[in-house]
Formats: sequence, C-alpha cells, structure tokens
Amino acid sequence: MPLLVVAGFKRDQVREMERRADGLIRAGWDATYLVSDEPRPLLGFRSIKRVLDAAAQSPQAHVLAVSEDGDRRAEISAQIRCHFRFRWLSNADLVAARRDRFAGWVATLQPILEEEEQWAAQVKPSVVADALILPQCGFGHDRRLNIWAACEAYNAPNAVRDAVELIERFSGRYKRAVPGSGHHASRQQWVNDDGLIFDHRGPRHGAAPFPRRWKYSNCCDDGFHYDVKHSNNRAFTLSGILGPRDAVTGGYLNMDCHGYFRGENAD
Repeated sequence: MPLLVVAGFKRDQVREMERRADGLIRAGWDATYLVSDEPRPLLGFRSIKRVLDAAAQSPQAHVLAVSEDGDRRAEISAQIRCHFRFRWLSNADLVAARRDRFAGWVATLQPILEEEEQWAAQVKPSVVADALILPQCGFGHDRRLNIWAACEAYNAPNAVRDAVELIERFSGRYKRAVPGSGHHASRQQWVNDDGLIFDHRGPRHGAAPFPRRWKYSNCCDDGFHYDVKHSNNRAFTLSGILGPRDAVTGGYLNMDCHGYFRGENAD
C-alpha cells in the first residue's frame, strides 16, 4: 500500500487534517503525519531524519512537505528527494487549507495522489537494472537527458509523460550490447559517453549507510553497487560525488547508485 508522509504542519493542524480525513485520504493509501518542530508550518533541517525514517517504512513512500520558508526549500528537498519521492505542497493549497480549517483537505489531496499514482506506475524504478538507479554523475553530462530531474518533477500537466519519454531516449542512447568473454554471450549494459560500463550484476559488498540504499523510494540490495570499467580495458578517471578516482588499465571502480565510491561517506 502506498504511504503518504505528510511533514511540516503544526500539531493542531495535523489533528484537524486527521479528523477531516477520518483515517482515509484516498482508497488504497495510508498516511502518516510528522509534526513541525517549529511554531509555524515548516519542514526544517531538524526534521529531515524523521522524514527519512518514516519513508523507509514503506517501499511505496511519497513525501508531501510544507514550508513557509522558501529560502530553505531547495537545501531541504535536496537531502530527501534523491532517496524518496518528494514534493512540496503549493503555497496556494496551503493558504486554502488554512483558510477553511482543512475542510477540503481530502479534496486537495486527490489530484496530488492521482499524479503520484501515475508516477509510481510509470516512472518509479523497481529493479536495480532501471536507468534511474544509475548515478547521475556518471551520465549527467548531457542536460537534455537529465532523467533524474524529470523523475523528481511534479505538479505539471505532462510531468509523468515527459519523464517516461526522456527515460526511453536515455535508454536508447546508453543501453548497449557489450561483448561477453569466453563462452558468455553479449549482454545489454549501461555504457556512458566515455565508454565506461556500469555493471550492476556483481557480488554485493560494502554496505552503504542509511539512507543511501534508497533511491526514488526503491530500496536497493544491501551492498549494491556498480562495477565500473572501461569497455576497452583502458585506464580511466571517474568523477564521484566527493571527487574523482583513477582506475589502472584493466581495472575497475565500485560506485553506488548516488555516486559514492565504495567506502566513502558524506560526512
């Protein structure tokens, strides 16, 4: 069952929302509410871990957050949206909800949840072979094929359709047949513009800290990573989230789905 994590409202507002919804925001959906740590509607930095923990309770989590502080929105969402499906409640919806004391709260949610259902059915990655699991730093040089930004888009008439079409274009460019070795037949692999193969089929090892197993509400296997090597076995340099690393001729590097090399931590 999909889970809507509603974050940033004040306690009295949450009580009113729960009363209006009477336990049901939409057929087939569950909801959990995280109260703001601030005296006003605001998802702040102190609440980010609570949001991540709540979203990790479901493989179908969607986070809907509210904030009256537009200056901090980008910084806060950046720490959540790459791990779990995330969207801000529009200021217009926030004003309307407060004006009628959430009498229309369930109605306000319906177009939001409809779009989220479409996103989950058509865009959300479901297996580690999906394009969206790839680290953007390995494939993000062509801004016209930024599938990750398209995946994170919302509240636009064609957001889901545009994301689906862009992923198809991305796959047509970067999924290629790579010759096998010995008796092994060629396989379809992700190969970037530098000729680097991102192979997801290797043994799992080097478990990543929470929440880095999660990408767009999909939980990767513990120890999941890509074995990155050059298609012609050349030496290469690969840029990751925290900086570049070099691989010798015939060598490879381990990179996770967010662009961290094996053993790297963000702290």
